Amino acid sequence: MSMPDASINAVEACFEIEIVGILSPELAQAASDIATHLNTVSKLISEHVEGFVQAEQVQQ
Repeated sequence: MSMPDASINAVEACFEIEIVGILSPELAQAASDIATHLNTVSKLISEHVEGFVQAEQVQQ
């Protein structure tokens, strides 16, 4: 299962922000938390879609 582009971009942006130091540590942590949540949601959506695809294949 691959991570959707939006999640990958959010995680990459979060690391770039922390490395460059544009944001305060608190905002960088918030960005990191948001990226983590996006990743979790993306994985859950992918799992559900995969389940629907498998169920459809069984019915055919």
